[in-house]
Amino acid sequence: MFGYNLVNQLQSGGAFMMTVAFCTIEQLVLCTCVLVHEFGHGNMSRYLGGEISQILLWPFGGICFSSRGPESDPEKILRNELLIVGAGPTTHFPHTLIWIALLSIVWNA
Repeated sequence: MFGYNLVNQLQSGGAFMMTVAFCTIEQLVLCTCVLVHEFGHGNMSRYLGGEISQILLWPFGGICFSSRGPESDPEKILRNELLIVGAGPTTHFPHTLIWIALLSIVWNA
């Protein structure tokens, strides 16, 4: 993805160093968002009694391998699963505010 974005930006006539810097920052933001998203799933699992075994980052997403807490009630299992699934996307709300604040600082500097 980095190479694809870099080639497209360079073909648009951008300056080489600025294009490389922009594409690098873009990839760092993407990786950070994916990592925080996966930590959202994992931390909710830990909060409910499970453990994080590993987090795997891919170019277009990530996977959080975590265990679930000991539970036998089917309703509680479903509730916990829904909380774990929803915890990842929920991290994007504060993330959005942080990125907007950082962009406004950079653009107004």
